[in-house]
Amino acid sequence: MTKYNVNPDEDEILPNLLNSNSKKEIEEAEFEGFLYAEILLTTQLSDKTKFDLNYIKNIHYLALKDVYSFAGKYRTVNIPNLDLCFQQPDFYKYQ
Repeated sequence: MTKYNVNPDEDEILPNLLNSNSKKEIEEAEFEGFLYAEILLTTQLSDKTKFDLNYIKNIHYLALKDVYSFAGKYRTVNIPNLDLCFQQPDFYKYQ
């Protein structure tokens, strides 16, 4: 069992604001959120746009604020994923 109490042979669905257990529904909401963030931020680009850590956190917030309560924040738990390698939360303590 993992932090989110699922069996190892199941996909792990993170707690979400949609109260959904549907991987497809969550993926669609994430896609729509990133599309929204891309459109919004593209229209706001200027010579003074600063691509720093706060900007990246803002992208994450805008894209996922309707899906996850942790949108735009540093991760505090490990997220196991077979397809991607995530930085461990302890790494952020030293940044």
